[in-house]
Amino acid sequence: NHMILGKRLKKDFKPVSAAIAKLTDDELTEMKESGKREILGHTIGFDELHVGYEVKSESGSYAAASMHNVLVLLDLTTDQEMMDEGLAREVINRIQKLRKKAKLVPTDKISIFYEIDSKKKDNEDMSRAVRNYQDFIETGVKSPFSGEPAHENVIISEEVEVKGCKFQLILCGDVKKK
Repeated sequence: NHMILGKRLKKDFKPVSAAIAKLTDDELTEMKESGKREILGHTIGFDELHVGYEVKSESGSYAAASMHNVLVLLDLTTDQEMMDEGLAREVINRIQKLRKKAKLVPTDKISIFYEIDSKKKDNEDMSRAVRNYQDFIETGVKSPFSGEPAHENVIISEEVEVKGCKFQLILCGDVKKK
């Protein structure tokens, strides 16, 4: 626990922290049973530590945390849905950067269009992500988002790249270029 140990150990915190990180499983088990351990001249209580566990199995990887007599396992296995949501978040990020580049303000009414060459193998994931997460993207940018051809009143158009997929983003609307 950085806050507790940092206040108590001051300048010795970093070396003690490094020594704690190098403790073996057996040493940590012994420390847990005794409740404390002498480390670089300081008595460190087991309750002052945050011990993290990692469990690997054939079905995936798990992070584990325990406090008192409770153990919580978190499945770290990524699935396609999580990957697609991550791509959608990256698209939102690129749209926001493009809005800023065009000097648009959040209240400007715009529509956003995209053009992805879905025939390219590398672009299949992006095409699926923007299609499946269209509502999520529209909510994030507070504007309509479509794969249809761009309408008139193009404010700015730019090729962007997300995770190796290059595609065109086009912002259109009733606002004047600044």
